[in-house]
Amino acid sequence: MFRGVAGLAAVAVAGSLAACSSSGGNGNGGGPSASAPAPPPGASGPAGQGSIGDPYVPGNGNGGYDVRHYGLKLAITPGGARELDGTAEITATATERLSRFNLDLTGLDVAGVTVDGAAARQRRDGDELEVTAPKPLAKGAEFTVVVRYSGTPKPVSDPILGKYGWIRTSDGVFVACQPSGAHTWFPSNDHPSDKATFDFQITVPKGLTAIANGEPSSGAPSGNGGDGGGSGAPAVRPPTRARRPAARRRPRAARETRPSSRPPPRSPRARRRRARGG
Repeated sequence: MFRGVAGLAAVAVAGSLAACSSSGGNGNGGGPSASAPAPPPGASGPAGQGSIGDPYVPGNGNGGYDVRHYGLKLAITPGGARELDGTAEITATATERLSRFNLDLTGLDVAGVTVDGAAARQRRDGDELEVTAPKPLAKGAEFTVVVRYSGTPKPVSDPILGKYGWIRTSDGVFVACQPSGAHTWFPSNDHPSDKATFDFQITVPKGLTAIANGEPSSGAPSGNGGDGGGSGAPAVRPPTRARRPAARRRPRAARETRPSSRPPPRSPRARRRRARGG
């Protein structure tokens, strides 16, 4: 598992001499399971805004909650019929009373959604995943949403910002999320203003290596791609830079003043009078 810093999510999968999978991987990345029973009717009441209202990325971001943490369990197969199987566990705090809220997600199939462990109703509307909670969420309440999803992500192609999000390469894939490319590969409140921390658990085929920002949080990863064998590199922490202490001037010892036995110096006038004899 890789633990990332707040507000940042970066993952790359490329060809390598080694294979890597996160600890705890089971070969399917926690991907969507078979059919699940239909959730009961959801709560009725106020809903969060479906967009944060940023004209630079219209439609992205959502209102009504603040995400604190994303836990992403991913199985990535570059070039496969289905490149991504994922489970996103999202911990958030309601900033207002909510019965429904939106997550940004585009082009991927959703197998199921739960809110605080209970099945929740979900509806797709373009790049939005609308979730109806089983019961209303009080303002200030912390809640957890789990989304199981899969598919082959596509990048964002913007005439001004260019191409970003899920980017395929000749030997793998990498993601460039800024300013709002996260929704191409996981459900999120996809706007830079909602910063959060991240955990990644990534499983890739043999012969590929998964790289993510952050630091390993559970020791050396083990596994040989999706097969579950092999070994990984030990956790390495970035070197810390010691601060050089500021130079301090050593205080001078106080001089001890003693009365002098010498007579005080004579003024020039007194010396001239003495030279004249008197």
